[in-house]
Amino acid sequence: MRSLLLALLGVSALAAAPSAQSHELDLSFNSDAFRLLYAYTLPQRSLRADGAWLHNSDSGAALHGGLQLVSAATSGPDPVLVGLGGRVVYLNGRRGNQDGLGIAVGGSLRYTIPQYNRFAVTGEAWYAPNVLIGLDTRQYRELAVRGSYNVTRQAEVYVGARHARAKYRRAEPFRFDTGMHLGINLRF
Repeated sequence: MRSLLLALLGVSALAAAPSAQSHELDLSFNSDAFRLLYAYTLPQRSLRADGAWLHNSDSGAALHGGLQLVSAATSGPDPVLVGLGGRVVYLNGRRGNQDGLGIAVGGSLRYTIPQYNRFAVTGEAWYAPNVLIGLDTRQYRELAVRGSYNVTRQAEVYVGARHARAKYRRAEPFRFDTGMHLGINLRF
């Protein structure tokens, strides 16, 4: 728990630094879960830090603080953006008071459709195997995909699907989120 708090404090300190150039606020929800994410990109536009809270009304919550190295994988006006990195993840499964703390590795991919540059498709995958996670947890994984539409240059709306699940040592697996969701993303 102490490691998680230190990691989240470190991400918060970086967010408050005057060198941060772009900020992002993202909210997504469905009938059982919601996620609130704050992210920022450092001046070089290659290091992205984020923190999020994913809450499920039945299963508990998942918190993370992470860093990704993000770069264009293609050239042109609408490049494919690829990010690779890691997240410190804290999991609190409500049923049975099962907790987990670990490091998830993974990344993201964003493709903007060249002919219709207001539309984009984004995918993410994060995985924390048994060797990288502890306390009551044996494994954590999160997969997400979404299609978005830029209403303005600073705001987009999207429809997506997310699957976030943890396996515990002494309890049934918990699904923090599964299925479709709606969301908005604001950049400032």
